[in-house]
Amino acid sequence: MTAQVNALSHKGVKVWNPSTGACLRTIDGGYGLCAAFAPGGRHAVVGTKTGALEIVDVQAGMALDGAPEAHGGAVWGVALLPNGSGFVSASADKTVKFWEWRLVDVEDEDDDAPEGERATRRELTVAHVKTLQMTEDVLSVRITPDGKLLSVSLLDNPLKVFFADSLKFFLSLYGHRL
Repeated sequence: MTAQVNALSHKGVKVWNPSTGACLRTIDGGYGLCAAFAPGGRHAVVGTKTGALEIVDVQAGMALDGAPEAHGGAVWGVALLPNGSGFVSASADKTVKFWEWRLVDVEDEDDDAPEGERATRRELTVAHVKTLQMTEDVLSVRITPDGKLLSVSLLDNPLKVFFADSLKFFLSLYGHRL
């Protein structure tokens, strides 16, 4: 499949083909504020205004189970971990949360099939790993390419840098404006 670009709206996600400019599909969902493609490009994680993390299967055009109560406020940013194992989310609830990709077995809902004969499939979901509590709303988050440092942008304007493994404070960069 060709490379795709997704666009977020108050109703969900639109998937576009950048070479033709055609809308390939629309996937219903929440009010999307940020998104990132999972490794491989088949799935995307979408941060919403209500604090949910939605997982969408871009190729199948369907929403999967994500984390409907991932945050207590709007999810403003998502950054993938460089090793591909998960991502980090930034929220208005003053937290940065680390998430891990997981594959779970899901039973297909075929009403005609007997209980023991229903087909199962593997589906991508996420699991919360750890949380970094901040003093202000978190507007953006990024991880260095080597995965060692975590940069957090706060509502009161500084960029705070932490060690990604231990979440210990490293340095603060002042002088930014909203």
